[in-house]
Amino acid sequence: MTIQNRFSRPVNVFRDQRLPVTAAPAGYAALIDACDLNVPLPRTLSAIGERHRLVAQDGWRIYSPRYAPPPSLAGHLTFALKHEGIDLAVLKRFYAASGPAPVEALVRAAPTGAYALSRRGRTREFAALTGAEIARIETLYREVFLDPEPVAAAGGSGQGSPLS
Repeated sequence: MTIQNRFSRPVNVFRDQRLPVTAAPAGYAALIDACDLNVPLPRTLSAIGERHRLVAQDGWRIYSPRYAPPPSLAGHLTFALKHEGIDLAVLKRFYAASGPAPVEALVRAAPTGAYALSRRGRTREFAALTGAEIARIETLYREVFLDPEPVAAAGGSGQGSPLS
């Protein structure tokens, strides 16, 4: 079974911690589960519940189904960065287990979205603190942001990004 297909179904207990309601782990909890990471659990874990209400109880934040990330490493990584902040212990073990592909997919998925600038800073910080090849991440951003094809097709000048 590949990692992409190992995302949890709704559970009542996650790594010996009882959830306040039945929910599917999301964000860091999903990454920890899918990659079987041996890492201390974050203080607060996230999951997607079946009801349209937010529950914050017993070290869990249960989100409504509308917050459900795509069932992929990049989807859960994006959810974690948006809703749970940065947990370097989990990110370091995740990067060691998965390699650079999920981070690259995250960058390529929405390079100019509203979250792109924040994500760029976070992936640079992550790369610096985990020993990842920062030059590889910077090259990826240059390819994605400075590629003249999408800009020219959208009616732009093709001169690149203000991030360079």
